Amino acid sequence: MTLGSQYTRALKVKDVDIEKGYYIIHSTFSKNVLKDKRKGKMSKPVINPIHEELKSIMIRCLRDKTPDNFVFINPRTKMPYTEDTLLRIWHSVKKKLNLDEKLRLYDATRHSFASNLLNHGVSIAKISKLLGHTNIKTTERYAHVDINSLKVDINKISILQFKKENNKDNKDKEATEID
Repeated sequence: MTLGSQYTRALKVKDVDIEKGYYIIHSTFSKNVLKDKRKGKMSKPVINPIHEELKSIMIRCLRDKTPDNFVFINPRTKMPYTEDTLLRIWHSVKKKLNLDEKLRLYDATRHSFASNLLNHGVSIAKISKLLGHTNIKTTERYAHVDINSLKVDINKISILQFKKENNKDNKDKEATEID
C-alpha cells in the first residue's frame, strides 16, 4: 500500500477491486476516529494500483468479509488497528532490525516509498499521484534522490566530450568570423 497507515487502515472491502488491480481511499483515521474524507482541504478520493506482489495478500485479507468491513483488522480485537497498536508493532520492528529509534513509521513508509520510486526512475508527477498529493511541491519534500543514482546519472555524459565539442564549436565560430 502506498498512502500510509492512517489511510490503509481505513480501507474498506468495497473500495478494493482485485480484478482491475486498484483500490480507492475515501476516508482516513485521525488518531482512532474514522473521518469521512482524507486529510487536507482539497483532498479527493485517491485511486491507486495494487502491487502485483500484494495481490495474494489482499485476496486473503478480503476473504469472508462484507463490503463495509475494513480490509486490515487486528486479529485480536477484530477491529481496525489502532494508532497505538501500529506504533507498538513499529517499535518492535525497529528494535529487531536495530533501526534508529527516532525513525518514524510515517517516514519509513511514505518518504522511503517516494524516494525508492524516484531512484528507480519514476517521474515526480506519478509519485505525487500515488501519494495523493494535489501539489507537486509536497511530493518533492518526500522524495529524496540517492547520491549513488546521481553518480550514475552524471556519468551518463562525458564532460571531456562536452569540452571537446565546445572547443570545436568555438573554433568553427572563430573560423566563420575570420571569413
